[in-house]
Amino acid sequence: MTTHPPTQDGVTMEDGTVQPLRKVLGGSIVGTIVEYYDFGVYGYMATVLAGLFFSTADPGTALLSTLATFM
Repeated sequence: MTTHPPTQDGVTMEDGTVQPLRKVLGGSIVGTIVEYYDFGVYGYMATVLAGLFFSTADPGTALLSTLATFM
């Protein structure tokens, strides 16, 4: 695997093309926001999902099962 140093205008990809640094940074920011949103919604809804998908005999075990499924 060869690495190319970043140029003044952007980042050199493996195929030799240069991606503008703003495009790379923008994609990284959007991906991070979506990931944290997904993690937050799942964490917020974990108690509801535990009751819907796992046994309600022991709520603690159901919640742990829900959180373990996410990991």
